[in-house]
Amino acid sequence: MKILLFLLLFSLILCGCISLKDKYPAITYYKFEQGPKPAFKIDTLAGTLQIRDFTVNSSYDTDHLLAKYGTPPKIKKYYYNRWIANPGDLVTNFFVDRFSILSPFSGGVIKSASVLLPDYILEGQVINLIGVNGEDDEPGENSVAIGIKITLVERAGTSAKRTIIISKVYELNVDRDDSSAESMAAAFGQGLTQIADMLLSDMQEILRN
Repeated sequence: MKILLFLLLFSLILCGCISLKDKYPAITYYKFEQGPKPAFKIDTLAGTLQIRDFTVNSSYDTDHLLAKYGTPPKIKKYYYNRWIANPGDLVTNFFVDRFSILSPFSGGVIKSASVLLPDYILEGQVINLIGVNGEDDEPGENSVAIGIKITLVERAGTSAKRTIIISKVYELNVDRDDSSAESMAAAFGQGLTQIADMLLSDMQEILRN
């Protein structure tokens, strides 16, 4: 009798575990989507631009979407909402794609692995990449915060000499409608579009003079 009860109890526990596993939500993956082209005029600058791989502050170097909330701030990790690749690769590819689409340089845009010698080298460090969730999830409470340290250098011919053209931190916040992962991913795309366009505007102003 005891053996029968034990087997019955074991079966119920096993069924319960299987049932719980079946209810695990599927993982949804995101990437940064490009926004519309900027409104300002884009002149074609002479030379080739190399965009090196962006580095990411270790606090944000994860494939999980992250958001801070509460006072004092706490961090929420979205376990079932993830980036399709690591953030450094996604940000690097975003800038390469955007500058390739906008074609601001006569020699085009190349990545770190290229054998071509660039005229300009762009390096980036992501110092902030996080969602901000309000306590009541009302409009105006939710946003994302982005910060990227950009260094643009000019290469002097075949020598190793480098001249720094831009050394600047680009920071902004983009509002979102709610605290969902979907709104966060969309807002990051909007913010990176704005930062890339601000950088391009600065490059145009400096290099065409």
